[in-house]
Amino acid sequence: DAARTNSASSGLSLPLKVSWSRDLGVFSLIDVFPEKEPSSPVIYGTRLFVSSAGGKVYSFDLVSGRLLWKSGLGLPTESSPAADAAAVCSGSSGGLFRCLDAATGSELWRHQAKSEITSSPVIEDNAVFFYSSDDRVTALELKTGDKLWSYSMPAFHSMSQRTDSSPALWGRKLYQVFSDNTLVCIDLSSGRELWSRKAAVESAGSGKTRTTPLVLDSKV
Repeated sequence: DAARTNSASSGLSLPLKVSWSRDLGVFSLIDVFPEKEPSSPVIYGTRLFVSSAGGKVYSFDLVSGRLLWKSGLGLPTESSPAADAAAVCSGSSGGLFRCLDAATGSELWRHQAKSEITSSPVIEDNAVFFYSSDDRVTALELKTGDKLWSYSMPAFHSMSQRTDSSPALWGRKLYQVFSDNTLVCIDLSSGRELWSRKAAVESAGSGKTRTTPLVLDSKV
């Protein structure tokens, strides 16, 4: 969900069993750099959507696993897509952010960010929000792709570590962890910073910030 709680209201029946599976890997005679699939699937209604390191977005029937459509991004994709009844949105390593028709996979619009997008977007109130590796959060109108606002952190470092943190939403507020491990609360409508806190101690050397905020019962 938008708050990244990783919970669902429906229960699970144990033991779990595999209903279907699909291989998203790209065949290569010489597999020098084995591809990993860092993207996680997202479910909306009776459809499952997932991006792939091979640069494609897939739509599957949730019950049967039947491929409904696939659309090529052309660039490797690490982030998980976001979906609603009409649209599926996904970013890529080249900074290309695309919105696809959820029913057909045809492109509705595209937006070119200034740097790669390895975090997962989130959809709320007819807008889509995503974080890019230049320490920037961008809000786009879901139907048209028009920019609503963007928020960026001051550039204190000439080089920042790669960040996979994704935004979380709660109560008209967006929460994002930036490359210097600062957690920022942003007003969802205006893009204005409401407050910021150091979320973790910055470690020496290079590395990744993978922490995505989790919001539950008004606590982050």
